[in-house]
Amino acid sequence: MQSRFFLNSADDLAFGIVLGALLGPPAFGRYATVASAATTLAGAAFGWLRLSSWRLSGEIDGRARIAASLDAGCLGEMALLYLGVIVTALSGVALGASLSALLLTPFLAVAFGRVDHATAQFRARYRQAAFAALSGLRRLLRFAAAVAAAAFTRDSTATIAALAVATPAAARHMGGPKRSGMKEGRAVANRRAAARHYRMTRWI
Repeated sequence: MQSRFFLNSADDLAFGIVLGALLGPPAFGRYATVASAATTLAGAAFGWLRLSSWRLSGEIDGRARIAASLDAGCLGEMALLYLGVIVTALSGVALGASLSALLLTPFLAVAFGRVDHATAQFRARYRQAAFAALSGLRRLLRFAAAVAAAAFTRDSTATIAALAVATPAAARHMGGPKRSGMKEGRAVANRRAAARHYRMTRWI
């Protein structure tokens, strides 16, 4: 766990340094503002969904209906974010940001929320290999797409757009948590249930 945290932190640091060098201070400042806003928005809109997926998703113990409800909740959150930004853009409210930044913020937030939901479902199904593969692929695609956009355009808007497209692409490539993980998840759950039963009855 600590090694994974260290690797993720090092990757985030390297990603920020490379983008800063390519974009320059003004463009990188605009990028960082949108990315920070999208991260905050994703946490507020999809944080409950990620935690619920860890706890309640997975195709064991009759929880398939709950998993389907969480998927519907994810789609509903996306629709609300899109609707909110459209209403805000049409209202003409001055938020001190360009229209492109205003439009890209919820799209990036949805991208973050979509892939976080997928990784949480893999964890809920005890598919650790798929979870690690999705996390690594997400970071690889993010780095490649955003850095390429920054190198060729030197524009924050193009970089954010590339990041918003590349981030959920990993989840689409992995196909999401399929029913193929049901047997593995059920086997793990059975082993854990047997271990709990043993601990409860060993002193009887």
